[in-house]
Amino acid sequence: MNTIPSIFNQHHINYSILEGKKSSSIKLPLTCIVLRDTEFTQYRSIVLEQLCSKGFERIISVGLKSSMAALNELQSKFSSVDYIEIQDTVTQGEMLNVAVSLVKTEYFLVLQESMCVQSFTFSKSLMEKFIEKDAFCICPLLYSPSHEAVNVKIEPFAKDSNFIFNEYNQFLNDAKTLYPFDLAAFYKTQTFIYLGGFDYTIKSSYWQKIDFFIRSWLWGEKVLLSSAFILNYSNSMPNEERTIDYSYLKFYIKNILPEFFNDHAYIPFSSFFAFKLKNHCGLSESISLFNSAKKWVNENKYRFKTDVKKMIENWER
Repeated sequence: MNTIPSIFNQHHINYSILEGKKSSSIKLPLTCIVLRDTEFTQYRSIVLEQLCSKGFERIISVGLKSSMAALNELQSKFSSVDYIEIQDTVTQGEMLNVAVSLVKTEYFLVLQESMCVQSFTFSKSLMEKFIEKDAFCICPLLYSPSHEAVNVKIEPFAKDSNFIFNEYNQFLNDAKTLYPFDLAAFYKTQTFIYLGGFDYTIKSSYWQKIDFFIRSWLWGEKVLLSSAFILNYSNSMPNEERTIDYSYLKFYIKNILPEFFNDHAYIPFSSFFAFKLKNHCGLSESISLFNSAKKWVNENKYRFKTDVKKMIENWER
């Protein structure tokens, strides 16, 4: 079993990078990270042309290994873009870990390629408003290819001792949300690194995402929605796989079991029995998982500012 990572970008991923030239028309002191879609290659030039027109200080295009000839052709057209080729099969969260490790700006923006075909607005004044909010992450209002509002407002609640989400497609500006849909958002770079990035030992991209953003809330950060930040999908939206599996167990023991007391978090020994009843692992595997999470929480106990129970109780405040 892989140990829960204790530092940012701890997992070594094989990748190559084609570095671009520094842009001569910078309007925004911001790095834009665009997550490539292997089925979206025909629109890639349109996407990069749109992004280059925004005047970002740096654009990083990251995705799984593709045709080097195609990348060289793109670099000849868009020479200011950095292209990261991930050699291993990993989640988008892990791709983001790699890209963020190369970010030099105080803030960065994450977009999916499918959100960048249609024209969108991201101005310096909007960026300055986001900075004033002092939130770790600010998420957009999203529309599907059929122009329907996406459920981007995610609220946690407890039912019969289970952790569940409510999802809405309407919200007030600056409303809380548990996580950004499809990772698209405006982020603080150093906070992302402080939080440790996405946990590579959680193999499900969905539970890996939930783990990271609930950790951000438990460690005292905020994830907000902005009605002034609007993006549109141009092709099919992601189908999130939410199966309750081994990845869910790793999320559960890291985020649901810890209890906050005075100024720190801990996992009580008594919670092992409830955890064992929730999984189908053998006794030795359950003990190993539990001890790994208990060790990780102890290492980070003073970073916690609350626990899940209190987070849900205070959500509307």
